[in-house]
Amino acid sequence: SAWILLFLSCDLFSKEMIFLSGDSLSSMNKRMELEYRFFKSADASEKVKYKIEIAKCFEAESKFNSALDEIDSAINYVSMQKLFPKELVYESYYQRAFCLFMTDSFTTADSTIKKLISMFPDSIYSSRFALLSVLILNHLEKISDSKKLFTETSLHNHIDTTGVGNAYAKVASVTYKSVKKTICLARYLPGAGFFYINKPDEGFVSASLNLALLGYTTYSIYTGYYITAILTGLRDFMLFHGGGVRASATKAKQYNEDVKEKTMKELDGFCLKKLVE
Repeated sequence: SAWILLFLSCDLFSKEMIFLSGDSLSSMNKRMELEYRFFKSADASEKVKYKIEIAKCFEAESKFNSALDEIDSAINYVSMQKLFPKELVYESYYQRAFCLFMTDSFTTADSTIKKLISMFPDSIYSSRFALLSVLILNHLEKISDSKKLFTETSLHNHIDTTGVGNAYAKVASVTYKSVKKTICLARYLPGAGFFYINKPDEGFVSASLNLALLGYTTYSIYTGYYITAILTGLRDFMLFHGGGVRASATKAKQYNEDVKEKTMKELDGFCLKKLVE
């Protein structure tokens, strides 16, 4: 998330965002000064401006939940009075969408973006707004909507769209492992679930141990140690086998998450590079 924050918060996207820096101590000092000014000010517009700037200081410290609290406070001021500069209203809602995105609240961020578009329809093609919208749509897996907005924004801003088709085609061509199939394989053929999700080492260990326990159980029965076969061999086999099934399912889910994260990171990087050229 750090590289997304770096570009979304730079001057290229907003001349107002002058308080973001890598120095968290400097940001903290600036925030304290702004909080003092906020409490001293009697003007509602100034209070909103200070709240937004305090939120940006929290963003610089990677405290996005705290930043969101400040932005919500600013929006409360905006909602109570109608005569506010449009720039402050826009920045309040934009920062809210940004903070929601950074806290992985993608659905709520998308709702905020839609509200912002309804209030400021002309803002849709601004680079920073379009970039944030595209990133949110990517993480909501609304790939067709993201591609459409990205292409329209690029064309509107005279940005070369070379590679757009390939970037989005890669996302569409990504295949995920079926968790249900993983469980079935692991249940009926110990270790097969791990092999299916490209974990051959774990699959080999699981298959070997399961076979060893089955072999021990069979040998105990063959030699007449029936109680030992049931209480030790068979019981341990069932416990280990059940654990293997659950572990393979968990690994399959993690595999899919890793693939999704890598794919989204590549797509986000492509969009980011294009829209900040």
